[in-house]
Amino acid sequence: MALSSTAASGMPIGYEQDEQILRRQGGAGGGGGAGGYSSTAAVSQLFARLSQEIEEKQPKNCIHFMVDFLCKHYPEHLHGFASIWQMDPDLERERHEVVNFFKAHKISTAVAAHFTNAGYDTLDTLTTLTPDSLVDVEAFNNVKWLPGHKVRLQQIFGEISAPGRAYRQEDEKAQGNQSPPGGR
Repeated sequence: MALSSTAASGMPIGYEQDEQILRRQGGAGGGGGAGGYSSTAAVSQLFARLSQEIEEKQPKNCIHFMVDFLCKHYPEHLHGFASIWQMDPDLERERHEVVNFFKAHKISTAVAAHFTNAGYDTLDTLTTLTPDSLVDVEAFNNVKWLPGHKVRLQQIFGEISAPGRAYRQEDEKAQGNQSPPGGR
């Protein structure tokens, strides 16, 4: 079953075969005779397709499956949500590490976001920074950091390999000391 655009018919992008079934059932083009696509028919088609997929795949979490399905087949209707939903979990984890690194050094998450916005979104990329390159991060985000934050950032990035290593070791210890869920 090939996916193809049905945008010319005014229908959302989806399965061509479903459009043909609707036409045979009198669903497409109904509602006023103007050749428009009925919203009720579109919703019915979507739910029928979702029901079929759920029956075939038997997902453990139907809600997540439905969101995955919508993001895969109708991303243009979700206005950017699909790209957020389908984000790489490893990259997201690394970004959280960067934020937690700054929190550990008493730097706000807003300042941490300036670094991730500028592409320094892993601990490895942070270790490439120097106090002189902080100006570029500040300029890229079109912000002016508070003097206290700037001084702390210059101290951190004056010798970034040591704080980076220390943070990683502390983070690994903290993760190692966590008991598994239900392990009491």
